[in-house]
Amino acid sequence: MRKDKLIASVKDKVGTMYGDRTIAEVVSNVVIQIFGQLFARDLSQWDLYVKEYVADIVRTDTETYTLHPVPVIQLPDSANGVRFIYSEKESNRRFEPMPQQSFITYSKLGMSELTQTVGYMVYTDRTKFWNLPLSVEKVREHIVTPFAEWSDEEDFPLPSGMAQTIIDATVDSMRGNPTATNIYKPKQ
Repeated sequence: MRKDKLIASVKDKVGTMYGDRTIAEVVSNVVIQIFGQLFARDLSQWDLYVKEYVADIVRTDTETYTLHPVPVIQLPDSANGVRFIYSEKESNRRFEPMPQQSFITYSKLGMSELTQTVGYMVYTDRTKFWNLPLSVEKVREHIVTPFAEWSDEEDFPLPSGMAQTIIDATVDSMRGNPTATNIYKPKQ
């Protein structure tokens, strides 16, 4: 469903007292809650909601990272909301998500001399890298992007039968009505 049509459907029910940006933020929160339940067993479903961004590498004395150009939907796996990363110029370079402890362990063991793999860890505002060579100045990140960050004309993919559930939950939230915290249980 197009983003602007979903917002218009909510606006038809709540009236014009809310702006499109406000409605988009509430829809974003509802989508995260509902999709979190729908996709709990198969996080790869979130890959439908990625957008590709080119990011400059920032290097300091203590870390190497990129800043996220948009908010990232945090997911419960090591890739988190950054599903894929690859170098702009070095197509053979492999990027793998890894937990913080792996950064420390691999560094202590000198693994950077044994592998071409680049480790990454996703934070709220940035992606940090381990073993990123100086030759890499930009990367392409596939970020799970919230509904509010999509353009109005874009088609926001919704699972079959979920449009009305999302509209109703958004309207309930905006009206201050309690919403079901579990989509598999109807409201009481």
